Amino acid sequence: MKRKTTYKKINNEVFYNIKNLCTYSKIDTDYLKHYSNLSSRQRSRLCTHINTDELLHEMFILHKRNIYVRPHKHINRTESILILEGKVDIIIFDNKGIVKDVIKLGNYASGLNCYLRINPSIFHSLIVKSNYVLFLETTTGPFNLKDTVYANWAPAYIDFKGVKEYIKLIYNNLDY
Repeated sequence: MKRKTTYKKINNEVFYNIKNLCTYSKIDTDYLKHYSNLSSRQRSRLCTHINTDELLHEMFILHKRNIYVRPHKHINRTESILILEGKVDIIIFDNKGIVKDVIKLGNYASGLNCYLRINPSIFHSLIVKSNYVLFLETTTGPFNLKDTVYANWAPAYIDFKGVKEYIKLIYNNLDY
């Protein structure tokens, strides 16, 4: 699959911009869709920043329906999400795993909120409500995996049975 903007492929989920200027178009969305189908986790991202050391990280991210994002929080890092296509529920948890809020997001034309800023140290996850969701995520860098804390009360990605049961549990306890 060819596209105008040039990215360096890290794996089927992650691509980094390699130019001083970076654009994004429908071709790039098609690219993300293609690679999300090849990813075992059904997601892909185009990073517009050159590497993990940059102070500003902007990523076009595509998640397909039924993917699992383990609840997590970022220490000393704020992130924002702008929905471009599709719908998603952002689930906010307390430190013990109790659902505190569900924020419904969609693109601007949906009439839902299309933007969310999440301050540091707030556990969150997402549930894709459409066939896929495309969003622009912005956060501060440099990236350090130690700044992301995964909830010990939620199953890891590789616990397929636990993930299925956990997602069912979340839906059964949501008040909507």
